[in-house]
Amino acid sequence: MSRPQQTRFATRALVLVVVIGLGALFAVHPYIAQGTTVPPGQLPSWNPAVPCTAVLTSIEGIIGNQPNANGGATYAGGGFIPGIPNKRATSPPCMVNGNTTFVEVHGVQMLTLTNVVEDCAQYPNGNFCDTTSNFKDPKCASSDVYLCQMHMEIDQAWKSAGIAPQNPPVTTQLFDIQGFVYWDDGHINDTWHSYTGWEIHPISAWRYSSSSTPDFGLTMNLNKLSVQQSSSSTAAVAVDGLDGFNGTVTLSTFVTSK
Repeated sequence: MSRPQQTRFATRALVLVVVIGLGALFAVHPYIAQGTTVPPGQLPSWNPAVPCTAVLTSIEGIIGNQPNANGGATYAGGGFIPGIPNKRATSPPCMVNGNTTFVEVHGVQMLTLTNVVEDCAQYPNGNFCDTTSNFKDPKCASSDVYLCQMHMEIDQAWKSAGIAPQNPPVTTQLFDIQGFVYWDDGHINDTWHSYTGWEIHPISAWRYSSSSTPDFGLTMNLNKLSVQQSSSSTAAVAVDGLDGFNGTVTLSTFVTSK
């Protein structure tokens, strides 16, 4: 069987001009020691399609603290080696080689205010794409920024199967995320992948972190908007107040020509 043809395109991002005072947030991040067996956790899955129980950890607990020549996390230093063998699997194993694969991280934040839609493929029920974001731990103490951030994806196959979560809104709000640990060695030299192969792929579920910090979330009814010269197009943008946010949100756009 031939492999589905893949395409790649980026989502146009809205530039937000917002100033919000953020209070200090404190949380305990369990750290997984490298080289040890990590048994399944006790936290229930938020996605009914996932039978695994999650281990509470952190970005640092997943990728480890051993930098490679570019500053990204090495495979050997990872806390959940080897991770799942197939990022496209809709029923990935809960354990591989005695180590759990299913994790839960709290209080992470989008590194850049954008989602990227990429790696599209044709399935019997339509064309589906990965939705990717990079997240950081705002409480990470490492001076190496690449050891404080991680690539995460909502998978195309999960979307086709109807078990993927909705795309998260573009926001500075903190997220809690559940998903499967995966090593993709094709990106260890890519800055957008933090010079490491470690990622959470697929994300099985997400929620807003419990926080008293007012903020807002954005959702848009289109992944991208094409406008012909001397014409106009319309897209709907929803702004949702979170945790009592009642400030002003200013939206602006930028246009790239082909």
